[in-house]
Amino acid sequence: MRLLLLAGLVLVAPAVRAQSTCTPEHAAMGHCTMPAAPAPSAQPTAATTTATTAHPADATFMQMMIPHHEQALEMTALVPDRTDNHGFRMLAERMETAQRDEIRWMRHWLEQRGQDPAAHAGHLMEGMLTPEQMADLAGKRGDAFVYTFCAYMIQHHEGALTMARDLFASYGAAQTADVHKLATDIEADQKMDIVRMRGLMATLAPVPLVPVTPPSSSGHSGH
Repeated sequence: MRLLLLAGLVLVAPAVRAQSTCTPEHAAMGHCTMPAAPAPSAQPTAATTTATTAHPADATFMQMMIPHHEQALEMTALVPDRTDNHGFRMLAERMETAQRDEIRWMRHWLEQRGQDPAAHAGHLMEGMLTPEQMADLAGKRGDAFVYTFCAYMIQHHEGALTMARDLFASYGAAQTADVHKLATDIEADQKMDIVRMRGLMATLAPVPLVPVTPPSSSGHSGH
């Protein structure tokens, strides 16, 4: 029995040593093996991307989304003086908070990577209101304002959804966890906003709206 136990210990001991920390002394005696070095990665991944690099499509998406969000803030700034609809005002406030926070985050992300946050300032991005639409919105009050705001913000949100889809369709874009989360959060939030605004519009009398000017093929309609 003792011989069997000793034989078992002899067989088990090398396996235990192979799992333990290998000291230089053990390695010199041949009692353990050093772990193999990980294979080098051919392409950078989300885990290896540093805080100073940026995929061009990621940077462009944020540079375009910043002025897009900024116009949404111009729209929500009109709300307090034009309607007392409590539910609608809460919805507008929620949108304002979310988009203000996203602007702050995108600016910081771009600046960390040496990118200009204002690279697309002054351009009309996908879904953004024309000056005529903004003037139409600012000139309305009460339920007419609420209906018009919802209609124009739906147009605005749908433009942002298009921009997010274009980002995900770009090869190699939105691969880092932070950019992917930003884009998916924008999609989820704005889809929900659209559902809520359509429901609100269904309770109101329609009013005339200014038609949207189709964006140019370059992604914005100029200054």
